[in-house]
Amino acid sequence: MSRKKIDPYFVYVAFGILLLLAIGRDAFADATPDIITDCDKHREDETMCMACNIYHESQGEPDLGKLGVGLVTVNRAESGKFPGTVCEVVWEKHKHFKTQRLTPQFSWTLDGKSDRVYHEDSWNRSLQIAERLVSGNGYADITSGALWYHADYVDPPWAKQLYLTIRIGPHLYYAADEDAAYQIMEANFSKVEE
Repeated sequence: MSRKKIDPYFVYVAFGILLLLAIGRDAFADATPDIITDCDKHREDETMCMACNIYHESQGEPDLGKLGVGLVTVNRAESGKFPGTVCEVVWEKHKHFKTQRLTPQFSWTLDGKSDRVYHEDSWNRSLQIAERLVSGNGYADITSGALWYHADYVDPPWAKQLYLTIRIGPHLYYAADEDAAYQIMEANFSKVEE
């Protein structure tokens, strides 16, 4: 008499079902991450707007990468070329000159994904950096006045018209011109020497 062989896949599935029934659904309730905040609900608080932008634009980067994103946000708000507040800079949208499609300054604000914050450590560091930048007790501008940046895996046409000031992690930072970047760089070096 021949013995029928049992499919190992069937065994795994059956074991999984039995395990679920034994421990119950409630055991998996903690697997859903807690929402720390929802950035979509913070469109007027300067510190929260800054922290949300730092968090979403530099998720997984060390503090220097978070700082670079925050500095560009501040530089834009202070430049006169962009809206005058951090929140307006973060949430600014414009029509693309070719497609007339609504385009954000920061992709996370219009990518169709949730703007919720789930990673507590990254959020806490983003919030600490944001608080210092917004309060004016910030940091030396390591980006040399950069108003733009992009990830190193893209090659936007606008970058060719600008002056590369620094690379921090996966981001390349740009200023409008070399002279302005050098002036900011020199001012920052004198602060360090004092």
